[in-house]
Amino acid sequence: MDTDRLLKALSEGMVNIEFTSLNSGDLRTIPCTLSQERLKNHFYMRQHASSDNVLVFRLDTRAWEDIRIDTIQKWYPEDLNKECSKKTA
Repeated sequence: MDTDRLLKALSEGMVNIEFTSLNSGDLRTIPCTLSQERLKNHFYMRQHASSDNVLVFRLDTRAWEDIRIDTIQKWYPEDLNKECSKKTA
């Protein structure tokens, strides 16, 4: 997976991430972001592509979610129908 591309897309706007929950094993799709414009009342941190996890802000629950990179099946920006799967991302 190209984690740099994912982090860049998250910082630019909303991204849908499909991942397998470590708690339940269920496949989930969540809208999330790291865009400073959408996080005006929240903190911002620098994340590194070499990390095993990515911390994202969920737009559906307005809460932070920690996602393991290796559980992400695919992701796609809100303005694109093209999906970035584990194999191509």
